[in-house]
Amino acid sequence: MDSMVDRIKKLIEKQNLTATQFAGEIGVQRSAVSHLLSGRNKPSLDFMLKIKNRFPDVNLNWLLLGSGKMMEVSQKEEEIIENVQEKLFQDEVNLKLEGQGLIENEAKEPEIPFNMAKSEDAPDYGTYKHEDNQLPQKVILLYLDNTFKVFNPR
Repeated sequence: MDSMVDRIKKLIEKQNLTATQFAGEIGVQRSAVSHLLSGRNKPSLDFMLKIKNRFPDVNLNWLLLGSGKMMEVSQKEEEIIENVQEKLFQDEVNLKLEGQGLIENEAKEPEIPFNMAKSEDAPDYGTYKHEDNQLPQKVILLYLDNTFKVFNPR
């Protein structure tokens, strides 16, 4: 099992920071991080809480105990992931049934599950165009903490 120091190193790497930058981000002296990473000192609870305050998406159970995932997923993100997984599963089932001639393909515009209201200052990335019999190869969800999930509907 990883030590707290190992998990702090993983967090620093995930955030693409140097030890000096990490010290600045959490508001501690550079030497405190250096001593901790070298094994000279052990992290205090105050040190760990400073990490949590600066990186609120970090799972505190993971940071302190090594249990769970590094980053927490919000309830809304979990709901979106579950909805997308359910939709992809249903689409896969429908495709198999279609292929066996058990149901007919109803040509309809795809439902977009996200609020895509465009603000005045938002850049124009074009529009989504769906053609009959055109299926997505993969769906990628990008999160603010630079993580992502890939769903392959086939």
